[in-house]
Amino acid sequence: MYSVERIYALDDYSENTSRARMIAVCVLTPLPALLLVVALELIPLQNPGDGWANNYGAWLRFEVISFTVGLGLTVQMKGMSVGIAISTRKLVAVSLATSVCHVCVTVAIANFWAYPVPFSFVLTMPPFFCCLTLFSFVAVGQEAIAGETKEGHFQGFAQTAVSQK
Repeated sequence: MYSVERIYALDDYSENTSRARMIAVCVLTPLPALLLVVALELIPLQNPGDGWANNYGAWLRFEVISFTVGLGLTVQMKGMSVGIAISTRKLVAVSLATSVCHVCVTVAIANFWAYPVPFSFVLTMPPFFCCLTLFSFVAVGQEAIAGETKEGHFQGFAQTAVSQK
C-alpha cells in the first residue's frame, strides 16, 4: 500500500510542477553524492605494501566515508525520533565521534591482523553501530529519552539501522 501512495504522490507532483523543475530535481539530486565520490578519488592512495601506518590516504578516505554514513544515519534518526530535539551541531559531533572510533577500530585491526583489512566495512559495522548508538544517547541525553514514546522511537530507529547493515 505504501508504494501505491508514493506513486500517487509522484503523479500529483508531476502534474503540479513544471517540467524544467522535474528535470532539475532528477539531475541535481544525485549531484552531492557524485561530488563526494569525485572528491574522495582526488585523495591519493599509497602502496598497500608499505603497511597501514604509511597509508594516510586510505585512512582519510575511510574517515570521510564513515563520517558521511554516520551523518546520514543521524539525520534519519532525527527525522524518525519524534519529540527528541537534537541540534545539527550535535548530529555532526555524533557523526564525527563515531567515524573517528570506526577508523581507530579499523586501524587496530590492521595493526594486529592484516592490512588492508579484508571486508573492512562489513567487519567493522558492529563497532560502528555500537559507537553510533552510544554517542547518540550521550548527545540526546537521558532526560530527553525518559518518556516511553520517545525512547521507543529512538530505540526503534537504532534497532532498524543495525538490522539493515
